[in-house]
Amino acid sequence: MAFKRRFVTRLCQSSIEISQLFEHLPDVCFFVKDIDGRFIDGNQFLAQKLGVDHIEDVIGLTDAQAFPDDLARIFLTDD
Repeated sequence: MAFKRRFVTRLCQSSIEISQLFEHLPDVCFFVKDIDGRFIDGNQFLAQKLGVDHIEDVIGLTDAQAFPDDLARIFLTDD
């Protein structure tokens, strides 16, 4: 059990570091979705592309809620 806890803690720390890395790459949209296709993380550039001020405004949305229908269908197929 201790191993699993350490692994999950390290994985979470790594994903935070990866997330922060993408904040410093210009013109790169970064996002993570859960199994249901909801955004659970992303960078500020993605937020700007979606016309919102903060990435927190995108968290919990699906492609269908964030993009026009034609793009959402393409993204869903890619996922």
